[in-house]
This record gives sequence, C-alpha cells and structure tokens, in this order.
Amino acid sequence: MVKKNVKEKIIVGIITILLAFLYFTTTNISNGADVEGTWDISADDGHSHVTATLYSDGNLIISGTGKMKDYYNNINLPFRDNKNKIKEITIEEGITSIGSMCFSYCRNLTTINIPKGVSNIGKEACIGCDNLTEINIPDSVTAIGEHAFSGRNMSNIKVDSNNLNYCSENDILYDKEKTVLILSAAKSEKTEVIIPDTVTKIENEAFSYCKNLLNIEIPNSVTNIGSHAFDGCTGLKNLIISNSVTFI
Repeated sequence: MVKKNVKEKIIVGIITILLAFLYFTTTNISNGADVEGTWDISADDGHSHVTATLYSDGNLIISGTGKMKDYYNNINLPFRDNKNKIKEITIEEGITSIGSMCFSYCRNLTTINIPKGVSNIGKEACIGCDNLTEINIPDSVTAIGEHAFSGRNMSNIKVDSNNLNYCSENDILYDKEKTVLILSAAKSEKTEVIIPDTVTKIENEAFSYCKNLLNIEIPNSVTNIGSHAFDGCTGLKNLIISNSVTFI
C-alpha cells in the first residue's frame, strides 16, 4: 500500500512537471501571452543556436547563444508573414551578433532591447522600421552595418560604447572622428541642424524623412552627399550647399 502511494506521488509529480513545462513553453512568462510562432535564426557557423519566438502581445524574444543569421533579402525572413505583429524585440544575453536585415520592415516595431554582449549589428538590421523611436547601443558593440537603423520616425539614438567607431551628438550619429555624418535620429523633432566642419561626407538617407527640418547649411568641408540624403524632408525650406561639394 505504501509503495502504491509512493508511485502515485511520483506519477503526480511527473505530470505536474510536464504541465509546467508545456505552460512555460507556450506562454510568455511575463504576461501569459500565447506563442504565435518559433523560428530558428541561427548563423550558419556550426555552433550558434538562436531562436526567435513571437508572442501574441507583439513581443519577439531572441534567445540562445551565438550569432543570428544574416539575411540578404526581406522575402527570406522566416517570420516574414508575422512582421506586422511585432511591436517589441527583446534580445536575451548570450546573443553576440544581430543579423543583416533580420528585423527589416517591421513597421509596428517601437522598441528594441539590445543587451551587453552583442558586438555586431548587421547591415540594414532595422531598415524600414518606421515606428522605432529609440535605440540604446551598449558598450559591447564594436561595429554597426550600413543603414542598420533607417526609419522615418526615429527620435533618439544612444551610444554607450567607447569601442564603437561611431559617436552620437545632438541626436546625430557620426563616425568616431566626425568626418562622416551617418544618420540623423531626429526624425520628428529638429527644425534646424548645424553640421560641424569636420564632416566631409553625408551618408545615404542621412536626413531622410526629417519632416520638421526647415533649415540646413552644408559646411565647406563636405565634398560628398549620398543618395536620398534629404528624401521625404517635406518641410525643408532652405538648403545651402557649398562649392566644395563635388558629388551628390
């Protein structure tokens, strides 16, 4: 009789553990949201194991270890059909690299949480994320790909890294020496921008969709202005380009 009771307790314990496991693998621990889908987005390096899990509350959680896969075509994204459901992206510790184009054109994305430990952000990682308003780049990041953060409404970029070959000042992202103006993050606020005379190049789409921008003067140091640099600047009234510019 005693042995039977022990067996029953063991069986009940196993069932309880299994039910708990099923619960936590099908719901978001923080708010009980249902799982919409899970995808393997590991880099093809043989040792990265990265998973993307989308919950019904719009939170996409990136978990695992190693590098995320680089994508070179928006059509090939594994969660392409669910992109408009994504509102927040939480990257957990253990991830070391954010893949190229991995979150591209997630139109309803507003927040992305990048943990310390990420060293690389791929090319066009968040391009077309028009509602992404704030990005905090931790001090572990040493490289950011071209147009990684190119959205219409971005209002703030914070760079905490001394190792990064970029710096931010007055909501504008430059290279470390301030010779290349990469991106204006003030997509909805600034009416006037003063470019320092250390800048020799303005990157592609640098001021795109800065709709409130009224005045900008290009200093004599600038020789190169990239394509679509002022695309969508519908409020721009005065743009002064000096004779030093040899390429637009």
